[in-house]
Amino acid sequence: MILYTTEVTDEALHAEYRSRVAALLEAEGGKFVARGSVVEASDGETAVQRRIAVMEFPTVEQARAWIGPQSEPEHAAVRELRERASNSISFVIEGT
Repeated sequence: MILYTTEVTDEALHAEYRSRVAALLEAEGGKFVARGSVVEASDGETAVQRRIAVMEFPTVEQARAWIGPQSEPEHAAVRELRERASNSISFVIEGT
């Protein structure tokens, strides 16, 4: 599983990224478990300015491959869009 926290810096580029990432994710064996821009903090914070996405893969190796160096041109292009459109942090989570 992968958890992304994202601060969007360019809405137009991020919209293009979102329009392309789901099909690519599915083609590589993954799926979105959750994603959205409405995030409610439970520890007293009044506002969260980051978007959250959770992706699930059949194996942790596939999750690591998703965030690792990319040789596939389409995946590299989609990653570049995300990097240009936002500041993201990703976490690979092992286990259930």
